[in-house]
Amino acid sequence: KLLEYSLRDINRNAKIEVEHDLLAVARALCQDEVGIAVILGTGSNSCLYDGKNIIQNTPSLGYVLGDEGSGCYIGKQFLSDLWYGIVPSEIKDAFYTDFPYDLSYFLTKIYKEPKANAFLASFCSWLSIHKENRYVHQLLIQSFSLFIEKQIKPYGVEKTRTIHCIGSIAFYFLNEWKEVILQKGYELGRVEQTPISGLLQY
Repeated sequence: KLLEYSLRDINRNAKIEVEHDLLAVARALCQDEVGIAVILGTGSNSCLYDGKNIIQNTPSLGYVLGDEGSGCYIGKQFLSDLWYGIVPSEIKDAFYTDFPYDLSYFLTKIYKEPKANAFLASFCSWLSIHKENRYVHQLLIQSFSLFIEKQIKPYGVEKTRTIHCIGSIAFYFLNEWKEVILQKGYELGRVEQTPISGLLQY
């Protein structure tokens, strides 16, 4: 109601709708078609959309329990692999050249400062430079595969196999995202960095 009243002060003749961001994404991506709408940014979310309404939504559990496939999840997996000694030496050396900090610095940022999810997701821009590396490629494939298994498979395939996506992660890792989509038997729909152009079209 607070948002509705604020918007009505700007334009008293407008039809005001205040809804969840996931509905905005579904409208922007699917328009009036049936489809699966996905957000892959700092966090992740998804829904099954019937052309008018969200009819099914796998719950978003946030970055501690969920957010598979998101920037936060990928960043978290990468740093974990780094400190457990799983990351290959060429990626490890390149990382510490660009981020010459000790473990305590990272742990403080993650556990004692606000917006740990955004901090973890911020490393995806660095990973995008190295996405041709075999380890980074596999990290992305595994993260996206887990997202499909946990968040998309529960919808079934009776209504649609088309997956549309909004967010910087799918946008900048489009080839890896597409690889997983096709590998899992789905069809790749629209992939946009932001929803605004799709919403204007809607």
